[in-house]
Amino acid sequence: MFRVRVIIQNCDSLEYVAADESWCTNPDEALAFDSGVFALEYMRGKTLGAIQIVLKFEQERFDLKVSKSEGC
Repeated sequence: MFRVRVIIQNCDSLEYVAADESWCTNPDEALAFDSGVFALEYMRGKTLGAIQIVLKFEQERFDLKVSKSEGC
């Protein structure tokens, strides 16, 4: 079974939203959501810039990125 984490990444800086709502460079320290829907709800009403939702797997080659912004 694959372990996947749903996290939010800034497309310009490549940093991730951290639990304290700051930015971090390590995806393991990023705020993880139970689903993409919860990640979208979190983003609603926030100004985060060009962002994407990342489905982060243990093996990076399986990672999926879904852009919410045209700048990604």
